Amino acid sequence: MSTDPQTVEATLGITPSQTIGPFFAYALTPRAYGGSELATGIVAAEGVAGERIRIVGTVSDGDGAPVGDAMLETWQADTQGRYNAAGNAGFTGFGRIEATAEGTFQIETIRPGPVAAPDGTM
Repeated sequence: MSTDPQTVEATLGITPSQTIGPFFAYALTPRAYGGSELATGIVAAEGVAGERIRIVGTVSDGDGAPVGDAMLETWQADTQGRYNAAGNAGFTGFGRIEATAEGTFQIETIRPGPVAAPDGTM
């Protein structure tokens, strides 16, 4: 079989968009079900040291239509380059948020500091 991209596309067609799963929404995006605060999109609570930032956006599919059932996760370091460090109450280093029906999302956090790790590895 040819591996030339034009031949493969002409023969097999373009792979349709799909998700893996099925997923159980109440475990992935529990906020809609009255669950965990992890699903609020707040990575750094008010009062955590650091420059506060808000990340906003819209999740769209390949045709530009909003994806209303998207789930986003964020992992980040604190201002000192540490992940979920002891003694840094209010900073989880992790956030999960579900998009609105219009595909929009908002994450509240702080500007992360540089992580002390060699380039390209963790």
